[in-house]
Amino acid sequence: MNRVRFVGLDVHAETIAVAVAVAVAEQDGEVRSLGVIPNREDSVRKLVRKLGPVEQLRFGEGQPNNSRVQCVSSFPP
Repeated sequence: MNRVRFVGLDVHAETIAVAVAVAVAEQDGEVRSLGVIPNREDSVRKLVRKLGPVEQLRFGEGQPNNSRVQCVSSFPP
């Protein structure tokens, strides 16, 4: 079963808050906070490895003053 994971990022100068929701057929995915990681390339790479196959990941960043999320990257490109 292909389970797409939607990853929300709240990016700051020093840190990134991370939340994830798994798309499940005929259900809304529960959103879970994964905590805060340092805003460094190696930390982001480690996060991506932890989340699973990149083909199943969709990344978004929250927009200031707006509750909508913009998809900023998905795999494969």
